[in-house]
Amino acid sequence: MKSGYLLASIAALALLQSTASALNECMATLKDPHGSIEVPCDGGTKATLRGEHFLAEPGPYGWSVYLKSGCNEFIEKAELQLLQNEPLMKLNHDARKKEWRKLQSLRNAELNETASQAKGRGLDYFKVLRAASNGDKKALAQFFSLAEFMDGAAAEGYFPDASAVFHLVGDKTFSNFVRGLPVADQVGVRGTVMGGLSEEEFANGADVNYLQRYFPETTKLLFRGEIVDWASPDERYSIRKTSTDPLDLAESKVSHAELIEKATGQTLCDLTNADIGVGGAREGSVLWSPDSKRFAYVASDLSHAGRLFSKTAVPPQKTQTTVYQNSDKSFTKIDLPFDQPPGKENDPEIKGAVMGHEFVTPVRWADANTLILERHDYYERLMPPSGSIHGFARLYEITVSFKDDGTANTLWKLSSDR
Repeated sequence: MKSGYLLASIAALALLQSTASALNECMATLKDPHGSIEVPCDGGTKATLRGEHFLAEPGPYGWSVYLKSGCNEFIEKAELQLLQNEPLMKLNHDARKKEWRKLQSLRNAELNETASQAKGRGLDYFKVLRAASNGDKKALAQFFSLAEFMDGAAAEGYFPDASAVFHLVGDKTFSNFVRGLPVADQVGVRGTVMGGLSEEEFANGADVNYLQRYFPETTKLLFRGEIVDWASPDERYSIRKTSTDPLDLAESKVSHAELIEKATGQTLCDLTNADIGVGGAREGSVLWSPDSKRFAYVASDLSHAGRLFSKTAVPPQKTQTTVYQNSDKSFTKIDLPFDQPPGKENDPEIKGAVMGHEFVTPVRWADANTLILERHDYYERLMPPSGSIHGFARLYEITVSFKDDGTANTLWKLSSDR
């Protein structure tokens, strides 16, 4: 899995702005297993409440119950059996398994937008979905790897399914799955899980308090205050990071970062000044050269979301890439000219435009001495006399060839696909 999952991260940040608390609500069902109650709905219609599970909240006139259909009513507590250890959003997710089995059996199942996206990645969506909901680790990895490819109508189906899978698997099994993932994939799973906890499924929204209450072991793994990971290929080195508030996906910052020798724990290089990590992408990423002599250190600030003239599809973010090289018994920063793309000053479309965001990200090591990166630039300009907004991008491929003395040569290539 890759570490993108941008849509999920955006959804997670939006959810965290909610001030609702899940501490007073709980799941419930009718105490009488054979009883039923008529619940009023909008438009004068009624729903019959029987043995299903629903959301209940104490109020001044009894317990207010909320059904998936949107209907709600006050009911005496004596008529309710409270299910305080059941996650609030479970809401009969077991029924989803039957739905997925039925959809899988349809001949035209691939016409489903979400299933179609998965098929393009070589996966049978509903088959993977059913196996994942039963806790199969391989299927869980396959299912969550799809998150970064889901948008539009496909995302509308995928993220509710992700929430259902999460709840069906349960805390113990899901935490065991997460524990075996690299940090980048853990961050991706976190974004997908948070993105699936939507207000449409849960009447009062959801936040980290909800996860702490019903998924405590998973929360400990997905919201770590200190991480030691990103090991070098030869297993000699690791990165250690600490954050200011691990439960805050909006404003939490990296307070300290360092490269350490795994065997001794000795600090070899302080990376704190190079780490601008804030918010849901605070963990960042590290791309090691195959010989473990160099690494590209990537840090992102997703709270850096200043707008230009319009609401762009992708929020501006600040991402910083720094490259380090082994020097004697330590590692030192290599100064690379990433800030001035050649030919930019002669690009007629850029003249008069405003830079929205720009960032450089490493793509791969072609070999131990050659790093391939991409620079993404996004611009907007007002178009007189209509005042319409023209947005456009520039994508550059940067090839960096390193020398043993710490110097490097860079070669820029502007993508023809604009």
